[in-house]
Amino acid sequence: MAKMKDSRYISRRTNEWLKIINYQYAEVYITGYRNEEFGWLVHVMEKGRLWPAGIFRSAASSEAAGKNRGYYNELGLK
Repeated sequence: MAKMKDSRYISRRTNEWLKIINYQYAEVYITGYRNEEFGWLVHVMEKGRLWPAGIFRSAASSEAAGKNRGYYNELGLK
């Protein structure tokens, strides 16, 4: 959030308060998936080693998520 130094809070959008999104991008490896609430487990390669980067959740339907689980099982991903 960025705001004018002397501005006051108003409970609606104004040009004095701006929402700033800090997008960051990285190349990641999909290393598995979660069973409970669907999401891909992703890691980044750093210094020759994979490090956890987080969970990637897409807007895929539960039907599509089920199909992906079957595909990952075939690849040996867990």
